[in-house]
Amino acid sequence: MPRRGVRDPASKERIVETARRCIAVSGLGGATVRAIAAEAGVSTGYVMHYFPDKRQLEAAVLVANNAIAGARVARASRRGRGLAALTTAVEAVLPLDADRRLEWQVWIAFWTAADADEQRGDGLVGARRALKRILAVPFAEAIADGELPEALDVDYECERLMTLAAGLGLTAGASSAAELRRLARRMLDDHLASLATTPARRTRAS
Repeated sequence: MPRRGVRDPASKERIVETARRCIAVSGLGGATVRAIAAEAGVSTGYVMHYFPDKRQLEAAVLVANNAIAGARVARASRRGRGLAALTTAVEAVLPLDADRRLEWQVWIAFWTAADADEQRGDGLVGARRALKRILAVPFAEAIADGELPEALDVDYECERLMTLAAGLGLTAGASSAAELRRLARRMLDDHLASLATTPARRTRAS
């Protein structure tokens, strides 16, 4: 165990990643400090040296989970422009491989707890805002390029795309990754095509 007051960033990151995987499998209740320490191969005192309170560790896990997903979505959104970038960005959110399924399991664990604990929901709100900022860029490009009408309510349409992605993500267990990708692409194509031909009806999300 490191000396009191001396903290190794690499060790801290390893604890957070171990906790993230434990939460994905066992939920917030099952991922106890003891279980996380055992999985990491360290003592509970070692974990608590970095995170004296389990809530601090949980918060760090959600920040890390959001950062991993956010970085991937941001990279995906930069591989294209406008509507094409929107499609790749939303696909990058979906649980199409083991790593992304783990991210969704973590989010679901926090969503379940957030109903009874507003503090645990704060990190989810932050993740949603970050995703909205990413999606707003290709929406603006699509408007500038004439792919979408100028009067489109971008804030509202970001919310709609995020809701579509959430629905697809939460039902992913009933489909293979290939089936989910095909379904997502069809839904996204249909939705974005409808935006291109339908006048905006709202000025703000209700």
